[in-house]
Amino acid sequence: MRHQFMTLGEGFQFLIGLFIIVFELPFYALLTFFSVMWEKVDRLFKGKPRTGILFQIADRFNETTQKYLENYVVYKQDYYIINSIVFLIIYLIVIFLASAWYTSQYGFSIFVFILYHTLRLGPELAIFGTVQSLAHKECHSGTEQFQNLPKFVQWILGNIFCWFIGPFYGLLPYSMKIGHSMNHHKYSNSEKDVICNSDMERDSIINYIRYVTRFLFYSTNISLIPVFFNDKNYKQVFQLMIGIVYQMLFFLLVAQKVNFFFALSFIGYAFLENVFFISLYNWTWHAFIDPEEPTNEYVNSITIIDGTYNVIDRDLHVVHHAYPGVHWSKYRKIFENDKEIYTKRKGTLFKQTQAKELFFLIIFKKYDKMVEKFIFPDNMSHEEKVTFLQKRLRSITWGRKQNIFLNESKKSS
Repeated sequence: MRHQFMTLGEGFQFLIGLFIIVFELPFYALLTFFSVMWEKVDRLFKGKPRTGILFQIADRFNETTQKYLENYVVYKQDYYIINSIVFLIIYLIVIFLASAWYTSQYGFSIFVFILYHTLRLGPELAIFGTVQSLAHKECHSGTEQFQNLPKFVQWILGNIFCWFIGPFYGLLPYSMKIGHSMNHHKYSNSEKDVICNSDMERDSIINYIRYVTRFLFYSTNISLIPVFFNDKNYKQVFQLMIGIVYQMLFFLLVAQKVNFFFALSFIGYAFLENVFFISLYNWTWHAFIDPEEPTNEYVNSITIIDGTYNVIDRDLHVVHHAYPGVHWSKYRKIFENDKEIYTKRKGTLFKQTQAKELFFLIIFKKYDKMVEKFIFPDNMSHEEKVTFLQKRLRSITWGRKQNIFLNESKKSS
C-alpha cells in the first residue's frame, strides 16, 4: 500500500493546518474576488490585465522619476523600488489608521475589514505581490541595493520591509532575512530546511494541509530557532527572538489602542494569509524531486517558460536557487546560457502557466492537465508522461516514508 496512517504528531499537524485553511480560505476567496474585480473595473473590463488607469498612473510616475532615482540604486532596473517604498509607507499608514479610527469610533465593521484588506492586497493582488517580491529581494540584497545616499537612509531603505512594511502582511522581522536566505537556500528542501516538503508525497491535499502547520512555525520564527541554536549561530537565534517579540508588541499595541478583535482581524488575519498563500507557492516551487538524483537542482525547483504571472523573473526558480546573490535582471541570460544543462539534467520545466495553477493541478492529481503544460525531455506516451510526473511528485528523500514510491515501484516490477 502506498498510503500509511498518520502518526499522532502528523495528526496534530493536519488538524492545525485544517483549522488555518477553514478559517482563512473563505475570507481569502472573498478578498481575492474583490481584488480581481477592482482590477477589472480599473480597466473598464477591457484590454489585458493590469493595463487600467491606476497601473498607467504608476507607470507614468515611475517613468517620470526614473532618471533621477537611477542614481540611488546599484542596478538601474531597481529605480522603481524607491517609489514603491515611499508609496507603501504612506498608503499603509493612511488605510490602517483610518480603519483603526473608524473602529474606535463606531466599533468593528465587516465592511471596513473587507475594504482595508482589499486595499492592502491591491487590484488583482498587485500590492501584495509587490510587497512579497520586494521583501524577498530585500532578504537577499538589503542595503546593497542602494548607493549615493546617507548611510542611515540606505539602512532604512534596505530594511523597511523587515521592520515596517512586512508586519502589515504577516511577515515577522528576520523570518525572510534569516529563515529564507540562511536556512531555505542553504539546505534547499532537504531535511534541515524547516519548510521542506521532501518527506511527504506532494500530490496530496492531506499532506499540503499538514505542510501549512510546518509553514506556520517557520513564519513565527519558532522552528528556525532550534536549527540555528544547534549550529551555534547564537546571533541569529537572538535576532529571530527579537522578531517574535517585535511582532507581538505591534499586535499588543494595536490591541491596547483600538481593541483586541481589531488587532486579531487586521494583523492576525494578515499573518494567516501569509502562511496560507506563501506555503502554497513554496509547496509548488519544490514539488518535484528526481528519483534517480535527489539533489538535482534542475529538477528540484520548477522553471516556467512564458508564465502568466512572472514577477521579476521568479519563474526561473532554478536560477534563483543556483545563483541566489545574482540580480534578477541577469536571470534570463543565465537561463539561456544553461539551457543545454536543463535538457541534459531533465529539468522540471512548464510552459504558459503560473505557480498557483500548478499547485491545484498537483494536489488534486490533475495529471492530464499537467502533461499538457510540462516540457518533457524525450518522446513518451501519455501513460509514460504521467508516470514520469508521479515519480517526481512521490519521491521522498527522508523521514519514515523515505523512498516509499520507489520501493513500491520496485516491488511491483
